[in-house]
Amino acid sequence: MIFSWVQNNIRYIAFEYGLAGWIPDNAQNVLQKKYGDCKGMSNLLKIMLQSAGFDARLVWVGTDGLGKGKEITLPLFDHVICALFRNAKITYLDPTVKYMIPGEYHNGIQNCFTLIENGKDYVIDSVPEAAPSQNTDSLMCIYNMKGNALTGNEVYIDLESSQDYNSGTIDTTKRKIDMAFPYKERTIREKYLIIPAGFEVVSVPAGLNVENDNCKINISYSVKDDKVEYRKEIIIKGVWLKKENFAKWNNDIALLKRKYSEQIILREIKK
Repeated sequence: MIFSWVQNNIRYIAFEYGLAGWIPDNAQNVLQKKYGDCKGMSNLLKIMLQSAGFDARLVWVGTDGLGKGKEITLPLFDHVICALFRNAKITYLDPTVKYMIPGEYHNGIQNCFTLIENGKDYVIDSVPEAAPSQNTDSLMCIYNMKGNALTGNEVYIDLESSQDYNSGTIDTTKRKIDMAFPYKERTIREKYLIIPAGFEVVSVPAGLNVENDNCKINISYSVKDDKVEYRKEIIIKGVWLKKENFAKWNNDIALLKRKYSEQIILREIKK
């Protein structure tokens, strides 16, 4: 595919000098040198797509929040990408980012205004915003205990092995500015403990349900038939955590860490 060829064969170098900070380099120059800035790489991608019969155009976009305001001015646009018009749909293509497939967008340009060339006119649009589910990390485990693994009348079992975000507390004595996560994320962990013969469940930890503008944390335990089911879901809703929300974030992490310390209790059934 043309898009992946440019991503993998043209090196991104963000060097701008004089008018080169505004005017894209010629496509043939970028192709010959095998490197270019965002304007040069996007212009090469545009020309290659057009030569294959596609409707491709240059796009100016403001990254990392510059293009998220209500007023649109040229200084807001600090990045150039390419737009593919096909089947009444606009697909944005950023050749400076490797391993990004068409239809997926890195966080730096999501939900940002775009200025698309349109002959002597222009088109105002915006890059779609991805849901945290686009970055889902999911794990499922089933534990089955046999033989001499269990001893004594009561057994304490911890199903939480990954402890995601356990070290997520922000040191507010050192950090004085807002914090940015790499991307929005959804983490899912599912664990199942097969209750061994001769034992019964005494108790399981209570659930945890936290949701606000920063994140969503949901932990649940349930006993069904011959197994204990554990499920955890953590969603980072946005990449930008403001300084005034640090205290709330740290409180949520403290609740999560406290939940990690709780265990399932099994007891041997007396005959």
